[in-house]
Amino acid sequence: MNFRLILENINRYGFMLKLPSIIGLIIDNYVLFILLFALPIPIIVAFALERYIFCNMTNPRLLAIILHTFNIILTICIPFKIVWDFQGHYFLNIYMLSLSMMIFMKLVSFSHAMGDLR
Repeated sequence: MNFRLILENINRYGFMLKLPSIIGLIIDNYVLFILLFALPIPIIVAFALERYIFCNMTNPRLLAIILHTFNIILTICIPFKIVWDFQGHYFLNIYMLSLSMMIFMKLVSFSHAMGDLR
């Protein structure tokens, strides 16, 4: 019964639903797509910090805590600030915050594991 009414309405009025295009979505939310490619940078920075701490073993524990804390705070604060200021598509906002939260938790785990290994 309902399917017949749906088909009748499509025949009478046409398909009135406008589907979003991928190109339009990228152009409208370019800041979030730039952030998507910038999210792996804190991971590279964490590896570089560990390399630096390994080479300069004067006081590795305090230096590692300060540098990793700064990197981890920036990992979560920068995407949050970008999503807060740039009102993009809600699905992309949720995806970016979820991805940055995942990277945040992985970096916390990485810094704790490297602290145990030092």
